[in-house]
Amino acid sequence: MIYLKQFAFFLLVLFFQNALSMSASERDVENCIAKTSGTTNDMVLCTDNEIKKLETLKLGLLDSLKKHLDTSQIKTLDNSESKWLDYRNTFCKVFFGEATGTIAHVQSISCALSLTEERISQLESLKEDVSL
Repeated sequence: MIYLKQFAFFLLVLFFQNALSMSASERDVENCIAKTSGTTNDMVLCTDNEIKKLETLKLGLLDSLKKHLDTSQIKTLDNSESKWLDYRNTFCKVFFGEATGTIAHVQSISCALSLTEERISQLESLKEDVSL
């Protein structure tokens, strides 16, 4: 019985640790899914909607950054963004593109979501540096 309580406590700690480490986008996706029947299609739609929001935010950051850059820097930033998109798509395909089953697409989109959040954070830091 003691082992069962310890195991339950361990699971509870893991749950709260995961909940606390979730990004705002991940929480938004989970909240969206919770409002549906929770099918794989629902998961895909919720994740797709969230990545579209992040892409819009990212494009806005890029446009804002460009206002502080000269023509050469803008070209370099555009080239960097193109290469980053290639990286993101290739990285997620390597790990989830060959997966099978109905959840594989959700995993791939979730990968892209996570990497896009990281990219937004990088761009926000760059914007702070450029805006000084």
